[in-house]
Amino acid sequence: MQPNERYDLIMQMLSSQDMVTIPELMRTFDISIETARRDLNYLEKEKLIKKVYGGAILFNRIGSISGVSQRMVENIAEKEAIGRKCAELVHDGDTLFLGPGTTVLQVVKNLKNKKNLTVVTYSLYVATELISTDTTVYFIGGRINNKDAHTEQALDRSWDFFCPPKAIIGASGVSSKYGVTDFEPGDSYIMREMLSRAANIILVADNSKFGLVHSCISCPISDVNRIVTGAHQKEDILQDFSNYAQRFLFVDDYPPADPSPVSYTHL
Repeated sequence: MQPNERYDLIMQMLSSQDMVTIPELMRTFDISIETARRDLNYLEKEKLIKKVYGGAILFNRIGSISGVSQRMVENIAEKEAIGRKCAELVHDGDTLFLGPGTTVLQVVKNLKNKKNLTVVTYSLYVATELISTDTTVYFIGGRINNKDAHTEQALDRSWDFFCPPKAIIGASGVSSKYGVTDFEPGDSYIMREMLSRAANIILVADNSKFGLVHSCISCPISDVNRIVTGAHQKEDILQDFSNYAQRFLFVDDYPPADPSPVSYTHL
């Protein structure tokens, strides 16, 4: 089969399903992993698809699917490994604040066998994941951010009722100078209020978040007690965070993702 024929068939597959994976392409077309990657590289260069970890989605779906849906499949192996490791830091009987984000969600998926947990969150995804467990869940209500499915603006100061000693948070950006940053001021406001009461802050973030700075500061990096991330980190990032080296907990039970060009703002 000629490459152009495969390109057409890949696009047909994506017209009826959300994502194609590299193993799926290898099986369907009886091609090597290198050929599958070349096909996806070509289609991305033509702006027909967007590569994500392990496969691709349609380029013209990127604007229509929610931010969380797209991020769910980005760096997923690393996020799953981070989730497994971070869950080991949670003990039966803990009271936790859990922030929004796809990496935090991977932590939550590994908490279901913990006993007598109490969780405070403003993420609908986190609350929904725990609703069928014996975890006691308190949800901070208010106006919902439709893109990321969490409370964007609380209607009252409902967080004043809670003082969870342990917090697990994600980030849109992690900088040694500016700390943990996100896009939404409402999101960062609630986060800051909850983190000001936590004695133990655990940050979970995949490698792609380090060195990035966004518009709203959630907390300085000096306030973070533990940073759980993947082991495949760039040397310049490790050097930049050398003053906080003892706070890092690296996980390595995942394959490094194929590099995929993403546009970020670096400081």
